[in-house]
Amino acid sequence: KNFTNLTHEQGRIRIPGIQRDYAEGRKNKRVNEIRKLFLNELLKIIFSPSGEKLHLDFVYGYDRDGAFEPLDGQQRLTTLFLLHWFFCPEEKRSDLQTNGKAYLSYATRQSTIDFCNELVLHDSKQIIGRWEQYRQKDKENKDFPLSQFIMKLGWFKWQWRYDPSILSMLVVIEDIAYLINANNYESPQYENLQNITFHLLDLAEFD
Repeated sequence: KNFTNLTHEQGRIRIPGIQRDYAEGRKNKRVNEIRKLFLNELLKIIFSPSGEKLHLDFVYGYDRDGAFEPLDGQQRLTTLFLLHWFFCPEEKRSDLQTNGKAYLSYATRQSTIDFCNELVLHDSKQIIGRWEQYRQKDKENKDFPLSQFIMKLGWFKWQWRYDPSILSMLVVIEDIAYLINANNYESPQYENLQNITFHLLDLAEFD
């Protein structure tokens, strides 16, 4: 399966309340190194002109109340959701949401649900463009972080600054933009996200 297969077949991905927060964007030296290595592997696929493939091993969980609830794989699935948002063209917005709700939802905290639902309403290219203009406008803003810029946007709620999963997502979005520039990646192929796959294991089939 790939992320789009899973969301279109299962309806939604809901991270159950028993799971920890999204940790991919935690700020410490070890996590920073692991995150950038992982994101770079994913970006190589997205920018591959030859359609290279990447397999992310097993994702397993249950289909409950119209959503797939992963018991293992939530970190990878959340990262794939953010990559889909980052590279999604306007005509493919249905890959991110259904009926105004993001395909990815966190039952751990209402603020995380609200952020995911809000994020998919905004075009990443417009946000990146405004961020670059903001940095170029004033020398003092040259090194202003993308995560902080998103927090300044009118739709970003103040209380979201205290949600560890949201903060982690912002760091990952920031690193995606950083690695694209650092590696001089050009011409992303949104369709290549379909080449990032995993084995889906529904534990309900095992009684």
